[in-house]
Amino acid sequence: MPDSTRSPLADAGANAHVMDRSFMQELEQLKQLFTNGTEAVKEQELDVAAATFDRIYHCIQHGVLSTCLAMRSYTYQKRGVDNVALKTSRALTQRNVRDPDGYLLAANQLLLQDDRFGAMRMLTTGIQRVACDHPRHQTLVQLRRQLQQEIERRNQTLLWLLPAEILDGILNHLFLEDLVVLASTCKSWYKTVYDWPGTWRYFTVSHKDTAYNSSFKRLLAKAPKQHVRHLTLYQDMMETPTLLMYETIAGYGWNNIQFLCMSLLLDEEDMSAPLQVITNTKDKLQTLKLRNDMGRVLSHALKSCPNLRSLTFDDQIQYTEEELYRPPLALPPGPYPLKHLRINCGYTTLNILDLIKKSPYLESFHLIYDDATLEHQLDDLFKAIYYDLPELRSLHVAHGCSNVMQFYSTDKDCKTSPHTSQPGLCDLVLTGNHLHAGSEKVDLLIRKSKSTLQNLDLDRHAYVTDIYNTIISTGMTSLRKLSCGPMHATDFALLSNVIKACPKLQDVYIPPNALSDVVLHALGQLKSLEKLAFSTDGNSVTTAGVKRLMSNTTTLNHLEVSLSISDSVKMRDLVLCVLACPSMRTLDISYDAWHDKSADMSLIQDAFHQSLLRKVCFAGRHQSLPMLMPWTGLKELREIVLEEPPFFLEQSVLISDQAMKNFVKSWPRISITHVQNVKKRVCRVNIDGVPIIKEALVPGLKWFPSL
Repeated sequence: MPDSTRSPLADAGANAHVMDRSFMQELEQLKQLFTNGTEAVKEQELDVAAATFDRIYHCIQHGVLSTCLAMRSYTYQKRGVDNVALKTSRALTQRNVRDPDGYLLAANQLLLQDDRFGAMRMLTTGIQRVACDHPRHQTLVQLRRQLQQEIERRNQTLLWLLPAEILDGILNHLFLEDLVVLASTCKSWYKTVYDWPGTWRYFTVSHKDTAYNSSFKRLLAKAPKQHVRHLTLYQDMMETPTLLMYETIAGYGWNNIQFLCMSLLLDEEDMSAPLQVITNTKDKLQTLKLRNDMGRVLSHALKSCPNLRSLTFDDQIQYTEEELYRPPLALPPGPYPLKHLRINCGYTTLNILDLIKKSPYLESFHLIYDDATLEHQLDDLFKAIYYDLPELRSLHVAHGCSNVMQFYSTDKDCKTSPHTSQPGLCDLVLTGNHLHAGSEKVDLLIRKSKSTLQNLDLDRHAYVTDIYNTIISTGMTSLRKLSCGPMHATDFALLSNVIKACPKLQDVYIPPNALSDVVLHALGQLKSLEKLAFSTDGNSVTTAGVKRLMSNTTTLNHLEVSLSISDSVKMRDLVLCVLACPSMRTLDISYDAWHDKSADMSLIQDAFHQSLLRKVCFAGRHQSLPMLMPWTGLKELREIVLEEPPFFLEQSVLISDQAMKNFVKSWPRISITHVQNVKKRVCRVNIDGVPIIKEALVPGLKWFPSL
């Protein structure tokens, strides 16, 4: 065992006092007892003889033999034969449980083998079994105390040898039930778990934890109030344990929570505990997420939390017809200090307009709803946004995409746009089929944001013509990202003019039925275009138009395109155009006919040698190994992503070892990844430097043969 890891208490010469043990007196006593026993048998005094021989047996076991075992163990310890020495000392502890030398020898030999915890258990057993008035009992106690102190110092040293970021990451990512186990391992971890701020910074409590797990409740009860910063209270049913969870947390009096996420499925009369949770931390609370609140907790937070900056209100309650016509709960007087507001609902009884008017400091507002009955509020809502929110920088209004599961995300509510002193939006997202209401005020918002708007998303917006005309007449000099909405075939010139009015565009998405050669020509004139995504489905696009775009652009490096076998632009022609683009680095193709002859790239294999592509992504069924082979000619290629189960990984397909060897050896530096698709089976292949193929983890898929 290296000296650097051996305990300083370990000593090959320790317990030398056992060699001073003598059994000469025991031998004389045995001789006399043996004589007495034989004479008693001759005199027919059998009871006396039996008692005498019992004394002889006891003397041998606990006297002579114990001394021999102690001396033998010490001798082998000195010779360095630790396994024999330990086996002998353990035999002594079993033969004579009250002999302290067996425990001292065994503990020392365990320390020589760097088994501190085994030595600790041996010493503890010896202290319990050896008589307290024995001269060696105090030696056992003293050695155990020294070993305990050494273990604590060692554990503390190991803990603090870790960088603070590593230790913080370990404790942050452990579940609370694991922290309970970790804290019970030793005093050092106990102290670390309860004193380290990162232990309590982020954690989630469910109604099941507080109802059925007593050790979990003890852990929460010991949590330092000053360290609890980020708390999520999760429950998914209306029952007694839910109320118990809030009562338990309210009773702890945590007063330093900055982020609070609460899911409420309680009756009206059961709201005192949730209200108390907020009251406890009202001066520190900055971010609040509420789900299924009828308005009482929201009103209490707005009234009592002076530092509340971010609010997420998720309303997924199934209202009755009577509740829908009930007047909304009145909000407390404003103004509120909110800077970020997100409302995610099917239908809500919340007075959104009143909340907006009382939040004049808002920098971002996201409204995601499913019920079209909210449309009647949009006119007044956009009017309030235009006139009452001078500091607003990010506005998202989306219909038909509310997502309950996003409520429990620990990410920030929204990514705030870069602050600018000029009034106007930096980020505007208007998606859905029912957003024609309020279009007049939307036009005013766009004109107001002429020099500040950087991201405009109109995906699924059914009334984009008015917005496009506003952009053309205004000129968006700062727009960097544009996601276009659906259009009619007669509006190609309109979209082309929109692109010309935004000369600094870097990222553009064109939906189906909205692309033509005219639009491609306008895109080719952009001096900063880096990413382009479009679908050829239903579009009036020709190969000549695509070729003209690729030859004109000098900055485009990422292309996402969706092709169909019925499109006018064929797969091979598109790839040939892309390969000729000197700035292209990433190509993402979705195709439904990889088996078609137009997907065979062997005819243009020479063009691959000139391209600087570094990443290609393939989506669509019927991908095949011959389809991938020509791409080996890309000298700079580093990554291939297969977004659906490739044809050559199907269980029914067999590929020769030689074909696979050629496939792998062609790309010695490439990582091949099969990404997850929620509707498909998932697999992952990594090829990094050498042809190593890992086993399949997904049932029904067959990996490459072993090479």
